[in-house]
Amino acid sequence: MTLGGYIDLSTGKQLRDVLDAAAKTASYLVVDMSRLGFMDSTGLSVLVDMYKRLDKRGGSLALAAPQPIVAKVLAISGLDRVLKVHASVAQAVATSAGGGAP
Repeated sequence: MTLGGYIDLSTGKQLRDVLDAAAKTASYLVVDMSRLGFMDSTGLSVLVDMYKRLDKRGGSLALAAPQPIVAKVLAISGLDRVLKVHASVAQAVATSAGGGAP
């Protein structure tokens, strides 16, 4: 799944709805952040909730190719140490289901 634009209070519910729908049929989600220009605490909260939900049932959530400003938000919040953050979608896909080295 590819995110674009901005994730903030006004778009957080949309993100939650999209991730919820995807999680109904998948245990491993890769979120391509290469087109995401901004994310605030609303987006972080949605990602943490999805991470917990997938982890509870043995799945995982991986983030791929965050733009520098989004990577900074992940780093400041410490979520880059909790969530799997990869340099590319290909790397995230290869490691999400345990199929390769991180």
